[in-house]
Amino acid sequence: MPETDLKTGLEGVFVPMFTPFTENGRELDEDMLRAHVRYLVSRGIRLLNPAGTTGEFWTLRPEERRRLLRAVTDEARRADPNVIVIAGTSTAAVTQTVELTRFAADCGARLAQVTLPFYLPVCEEDAVAYYRTVSEEGGIGVMAYEIPAATGVRLRGPLLERICEEAPGVVSLKTAALADAPREFERIVRRFGNRLRIFAATGAYYSPFAYMTGIAGITDTLANAAPEFGLTLHRLARAERWSEMNRLYQDAFAVLEIELLYGRGGLKEIGRLCGVCNGVTRFPMIDALREADRQDIRRRLLEWSFTHDLVTGKQVSPAAELTRTAR
Repeated sequence: MPETDLKTGLEGVFVPMFTPFTENGRELDEDMLRAHVRYLVSRGIRLLNPAGTTGEFWTLRPEERRRLLRAVTDEARRADPNVIVIAGTSTAAVTQTVELTRFAADCGARLAQVTLPFYLPVCEEDAVAYYRTVSEEGGIGVMAYEIPAATGVRLRGPLLERICEEAPGVVSLKTAALADAPREFERIVRRFGNRLRIFAATGAYYSPFAYMTGIAGITDTLANAAPEFGLTLHRLARAERWSEMNRLYQDAFAVLEIELLYGRGGLKEIGRLCGVCNGVTRFPMIDALREADRQDIRRRLLEWSFTHDLVTGKQVSPAAELTRTAR
């Protein structure tokens, strides 16, 4: 896909996908993964991000990660050739990141989501060199992912300017600035919006303001279960129907709170209750949810129109599809 077409396609709701595991967490559940891809695409999602933070990439064995990327790109291509797969290829070593990015490109991914090395902090020269190397040698465009809690580095101001100048293959930015510095987030959009397609990490949590800045789209973990919510937010934003958008956001607040209250285990519990994964997080991520926590999450989902029918079984989920196919 030419860079101009790729940039045009980078618009809307970006879904950091759950990684479904078997009940004991030891193996990748590829059947569920493929069913989940079909579900998301059938609901209108066109930007898929496997093996990212939400996908617990650091817990995957190297061969599992490749298997996951191959399965998602293959299933997405079958479902709709226009789907853009943004493969999570981050590692702590640039040579491994390049190798994994090349593999993702060979599978059909059109973009690689890449964070900086996340063990020791890197200096500005290292950061620029890292993105320059991956963008030059990886075979596909790069989405730079700013996640300071993991890397200790903020991709903003002069550093981001240098990355844009010296790594032309970096065509997009997913930034966490909105969560800790809303004014800085708006500065990023104003300064780099013509050069990069900018997405707000955890954007659904701040969607009314995020969209008012002029971003290309939002990342939405809830879209794993309820794609229509993020897609509706995006449609209303593009039509500048801000009051309707804000009402929709306010109605979802109790569900958006689940990740803030219960962490990754809470997100996976949403997936389990809505039938998009079995809810297992992989060690060392311990699912410490109590029964009272699970009941609270279920209550919130039942009270939200976008997930009520999934929880009650009135709407076909990926898990229901697999059960029906197996008969």
